[in-house]
Amino acid sequence: MSSAPPAPPPTSAASPSDETLVRRVRHGPDRLGAFDAIDRRYRGPLTALAAHLMLGSACDPEDAVQDTLLRAHAALRRDDRPVALGPWLRVILRHRCFDLVRESRRVVTGLPTVDAVSGGDALDAVVARERLRTVLAAVADLPDRQRVALSARAIAGDTTDEIAGALGASGGAVKSLVRRARMELEAVAA
Repeated sequence: MSSAPPAPPPTSAASPSDETLVRRVRHGPDRLGAFDAIDRRYRGPLTALAAHLMLGSACDPEDAVQDTLLRAHAALRRDDRPVALGPWLRVILRHRCFDLVRESRRVVTGLPTVDAVSGGDALDAVVARERLRTVLAAVADLPDRQRVALSARAIAGDTTDEIAGALGASGGAVKSLVRRARMELEAVAA
């Protein structure tokens, strides 16, 4: 993975610029065709970013991208404020991903069975399962950016630069997010 957020494919001389497409969505005779071109240009990079932001959750990145594009279309039709299309879409997507993950983490499921945790000792299994439940609840309660940074580092093994690119943060901010998340989890696990 690269350290920068996914970029749209380069436009050729034959394909209109983002600014032209936005103008056509707002005022052109072929508004849906113009938005379809935006969709084709940005869906792939947005899906890659959503998958990265939602890492470790049960949420579907495609749902987040579809909702982002619907919201963007409505917003473009609603007013004429200037937008830098790519960064603006990524901000909408980032917020939507955080909302979906936040909504999905309210239910903790999929805990291992007694035998898988302890090899058969019921008391040890109950203790281990309760500790695991506590840690999972603590992860779910972490602030969104801390949870995403920690998941990307601990589960996916992403580098600081990759996480920084996905979160739109500096490397130092990512290290701080991961450190604070680990400290909170260590306090719960102790």
